[in-house]
Amino acid sequence: MGGAVADYDVVVLGSGLAGGCAALEAAAAGAGVLIAEAEDKPGGRSQFSTGMIMGAGSRFQRDRGIADDGEALFRHYMTLNQWKVDASIVKRLADEAAPSSIRARGVTRHSTSCSCRVPSR
Repeated sequence: MGGAVADYDVVVLGSGLAGGCAALEAAAAGAGVLIAEAEDKPGGRSQFSTGMIMGAGSRFQRDRGIADDGEALFRHYMTLNQWKVDASIVKRLADEAAPSSIRARGVTRHSTSCSCRVPSR
């Protein structure tokens, strides 16, 4: 393999939902980011999802009269997984997913092949 060598502050492996979020957060903090994707197109395992992003207690739910909170999401997720997953990770998901998904609304996804560069600010 030949080619130019570039310096990055952060290299994100995978362009699924988690990798995309990690790259956006790092870029927002001023890092030069490289997203490396093994597949022919971006998306990772997220491309197989139903498009659902969990989040409890968001303003979008409140606007629709849906009463939900992080503790209810935590119990539901743990029960669905027969309490066989790391509770500390699920607790963080339950507490932080709604605020994170609200921040991500309005972000446009740009399709690239194999890898993309997010320039530093």
